[in-house]
Amino acid sequence: MNWSTMQARIKTLLDTKTQGATAYDYWRAIQRFEFQRVPDLEWLVFKTAQWKKAGIGNATIAQRYAAVKWILKHFPREFEPIDVREMLTYMSGIKPDEHEMEVATPEEAEHIISVSAPREALAIGMAYYGGLRLGEIAKSKLSHWQTDDSTGGLSLVIPSDTGIGKRTKTGRTRRIPVLPQLESLFYAYVDGERAERIASSGIDTDDLLLTQRGRVAGITKRRLGGLIEKACHVCGYAHLHPHAFRHGLATILARKTKDIKLIQSVLGHKNVSSTMRYIHMTQKEIADSMQAAFT
Repeated sequence: MNWSTMQARIKTLLDTKTQGATAYDYWRAIQRFEFQRVPDLEWLVFKTAQWKKAGIGNATIAQRYAAVKWILKHFPREFEPIDVREMLTYMSGIKPDEHEMEVATPEEAEHIISVSAPREALAIGMAYYGGLRLGEIAKSKLSHWQTDDSTGGLSLVIPSDTGIGKRTKTGRTRRIPVLPQLESLFYAYVDGERAERIASSGIDTDDLLLTQRGRVAGITKRRLGGLIEKACHVCGYAHLHPHAFRHGLATILARKTKDIKLIQSVLGHKNVSSTMRYIHMTQKEIADSMQAAFT
């Protein structure tokens, strides 16, 4: 089977069988990560060398391997058993470190935001300046942006109920102060692109981030994730993904405030152990902090 035929069969499988969001994540990986032929060991070794040369970490490479494994699982007749064993053995040699995670630096985040369309810029800003999860961004409503009586500025409310019969991970509502950087992104989109979309359609909605074509509706989490990944890729940051901006905020707050409870509150974690996985410090920063304790 050639690669074009396999792609068509993969797409048919996803369209006709309930695979879940994870399968569609694999499909995005297959489309994005330059699968130009049916994968084999030679291709795998070549692409892995390319990814490592580009500075892509083991965690991201492991995600790409997951897409390959998904193909091997669903199309077993297209591969010789020995080839499957060789590929699985090779892929098992790349293991993400327990604490490894791609993190958006301030320079990367600000660059991507500055060149992105208003909708995508706001979405990335909500993750980077507000610490929101991708699903929380996609489900955000205009009415969630409220004036805070104590500060006079905007605050963003993340309700405990998602509005579709499900509760958030912690089951608690949280209120996040809207920084000036995020506020400017909010008004740039709401007063510009979003207002034009509402005016041209004649249909109003409380959904914040809207589709750009067809029926006016809130954008889906899957679609938004793909748009953010594309924005990262266009700017030359193929190693970044939507969650990297949330990790970036946590790391900045850790460096500036060293207040774990604050970071836990902003990110909306129920347990502080979850928060610790979001904090990425260099060895020099750790050494400097330890030294500072004795000076």
